Amino acid sequence: MEHIRELHAQAIFLETGANPQLAQQIAEETGIQVITELYSHSLTGPDGDAPNYIEMMKFNVGTIVAALK
Repeated sequence: MEHIRELHAQAIFLETGANPQLAQQIAEETGIQVITELYSHSLTGPDGDAPNYIEMMKFNVGTIVAALK
């Protein structure tokens, strides 16, 4: 936990469908946030956030940038 604090980490990033239990515990102990909505190997339906590869990448980058601000 000290290493996370020393690095001034702002977030833990998980792909959709990953078990967030450990990340939530770390977040509670360090005060950082958990982002669980990154797409890595799956797309959404046509009306979702990631209906194709380009939209998936745009969504992920936007999510990461927002979490690091």
